[in-house]
Amino acid sequence: MIFTTSVLVCLLLFVSKVGAEDTCVWYGQCHTSDKPPVLNCLYSGLPKPLGNASVIEVFNEICPELVNRSGKTVTCCNADQIEILADGLVNVKPLLARCPSCWHNFRNFLCVVTCSPNQSRYMNVTRPGPEDLTVSEHDFQKVVKSVEFMLTESYTKAFFDSCKSVSNPTMGNTSKAIDTLCGKANFCTKKRFLTYLLEKVTSFPLNTVNVTFWNNNITTNGRTFQPLNLTVAKCNERIGNENACDCVDCDDSCPKFPETFNQSGISFPVVVAFLILCIIIKKRKKKRQSAAVTDPHKPKY
Repeated sequence: MIFTTSVLVCLLLFVSKVGAEDTCVWYGQCHTSDKPPVLNCLYSGLPKPLGNASVIEVFNEICPELVNRSGKTVTCCNADQIEILADGLVNVKPLLARCPSCWHNFRNFLCVVTCSPNQSRYMNVTRPGPEDLTVSEHDFQKVVKSVEFMLTESYTKAFFDSCKSVSNPTMGNTSKAIDTLCGKANFCTKKRFLTYLLEKVTSFPLNTVNVTFWNNNITTNGRTFQPLNLTVAKCNERIGNENACDCVDCDDSCPKFPETFNQSGISFPVVVAFLILCIIIKKRKKKRQSAAVTDPHKPKY
């Protein structure tokens, strides 16, 4: 009897732990007036299945990593949020698609933040909004006005590095696309980059998104959070059938000079230039020798 009771208690604790992890922080969109911004509705319940066939089709296309291939796909975003996400990705794609791995990481990040079924693992609502809402579907429901996003340092750096050298095709190769995705910041950093993206995704006013970096799980106020740590494709790696990013968009895709030349103090370009010069001299010498043999006007001895 004692064994049975212990097992039951353990099972209940396990179920409650899983349930606590796999929950949302928002679902749907609400607002307090007829003017923007339209904020996400506060929701701490279980993720919900996608019901509309057309919405499922769009979601499968833009967020394939979140699709459950063996059963129903559940999310923390509704049809309106998916539509807005899809429109946003369409607008940004021309900036980043020239580097497939950067675009993959970017798209996956926004999908996970917006729709992941376990948002509460790495997102903490720090300020819910008032309940005086006018949207009929969400009457008297609070909104999310401020949130903390917890990410690992390694993931953030890898994500940022995969996109930091991508050129802005509308401004030439000297301008970087990531500068456009950092808002009005004069110098783009990984924190400014992610903060700006999250402000756009959540429609939060400036300074209400707090991005924090952690190396391990964090326990605060009795809750344990697991910082977001997605797998990142490096810019010099292939993604599916897509090629790696070109040298102009990815420093790691550029050819590297042999280390032996650098250590000896001899520049690799100088060596290449010397070899080319030797080849040219040799060809000219051979051509002159050939001309000397075949020239009929040359006196013979």
